[in-house]
Amino acid sequence: MKIGTKVLMVVLPLFVFPLLLIGFTSFLSAKSGITKIAKEFLGYKLTEMFKYCRRQEDILTDTGLIDDLEYRNLAMRSAEEYADTIRLSVTGYFMAINSKGDVVFPESELTSVTDSDFFTTMTETKRGLTNLTLNGESRIGSYMYFEPWDWYILLSELEETFYMDADNIKKQVAYTIGITLVFAVGLIMFFMKKLTKPMGNVINTMKEIITTNDLSKRVRIEYDDEIGHLATWFNRMVGDLELAYNQIKQYAYKSILSQKSEEKVRHIFQKYVPADIIDEVLKAGGANLLVGKKQHATILFSDIRSFTTISESLSAEELVLSLNTYFNIMVSIIIEHQGIIDKFIGDSIMAVFGAPVLHDDDPTNAVKTGLKMLDSLKTFNRKQTASGRPPFKIGIGLNTGEVVVGNIGSNQKLEYTCIGDAVNLASRLEGLTKMYG
Repeated sequence: MKIGTKVLMVVLPLFVFPLLLIGFTSFLSAKSGITKIAKEFLGYKLTEMFKYCRRQEDILTDTGLIDDLEYRNLAMRSAEEYADTIRLSVTGYFMAINSKGDVVFPESELTSVTDSDFFTTMTETKRGLTNLTLNGESRIGSYMYFEPWDWYILLSELEETFYMDADNIKKQVAYTIGITLVFAVGLIMFFMKKLTKPMGNVINTMKEIITTNDLSKRVRIEYDDEIGHLATWFNRMVGDLELAYNQIKQYAYKSILSQKSEEKVRHIFQKYVPADIIDEVLKAGGANLLVGKKQHATILFSDIRSFTTISESLSAEELVLSLNTYFNIMVSIIIEHQGIIDKFIGDSIMAVFGAPVLHDDDPTNAVKTGLKMLDSLKTFNRKQTASGRPPFKIGIGLNTGEVVVGNIGSNQKLEYTCIGDAVNLASRLEGLTKMYG
């Protein structure tokens, strides 16, 4: 049985039966009562009065007499006369009260309502329905604020007249509702038990999954209705979550492996390779780029001349300070021009341009590096001389050619480097600078 049928079985007895009784009794006892007083009295007449005041104000505006006090007073008196023509009954009448609480009309012994509770309510809400006491009579009033004239327009009726038909309806409806409720409660208790049992199965299964983290749990399906469909789709959702959970675990495991691989690459290069080259290596699949392969690269060798003589003239502390300062300057220049530090060989530097990432301007960058190294050496030597330490002289050799690059070494120690004839030739060229440089 569909859940819609079940709902109808509950709704129809609850609403059709009382509506029939209420409609019949209301028709007999209040054909004109609520309609006349609640709708006409509280809405239509008050709105008509408000519209009339608005029309008078518009006339003053259109004729340019809006600021003329005499014509404004005439418009207000006209509104007072109009209010008397549309009053509801002998006991129902209009009042106009300004924001100070003074009664504008009608003329009576009551000239001010400043201390009245209903006046406070009107000033706070500007429009609505209120209970009030005027001249010792309990009344029901509907009010609306007309701002241009600073009037609270109040239409009121004696409370007993206002509620006369409503009181009759209230008694009859009370009996009707009482009978209906007794009947409806029995039906609700019966059908809710039927309706909530399958839903309870879904809730209990959800609790078991949450407390045990066991995504293999499934809801037992009892009926082929909307709740049964809910249980079916819930089971499918849990199945998909179980599959997704397993995939996430696999992905997390792969991510950890990938992260470790990235850390390995960064550990190898971070001190001697420009950051953008490391990023390119990782983007292209860093571990694969560390596998041995042949490619074109430009090799730079740099060596300090007569280093043995220099080292003998300096203390150990001065020698280390001078070398570290020199290496910091030269390494920064190499990295600045997209080169990497292959290794330090004593006082020599071996740098590579074009590995592990190849660029079109690697040879040009290598030449620029060599020139800037020579230029920066002059500044370095001036500081050396000023400190009483001997200046350095260096030789630089460059060569471009095919080399083998990759991780080379043993299981205990691996080093990313390049080897080949092009490397040897660059080293020999640097050596020749001792003769020709």
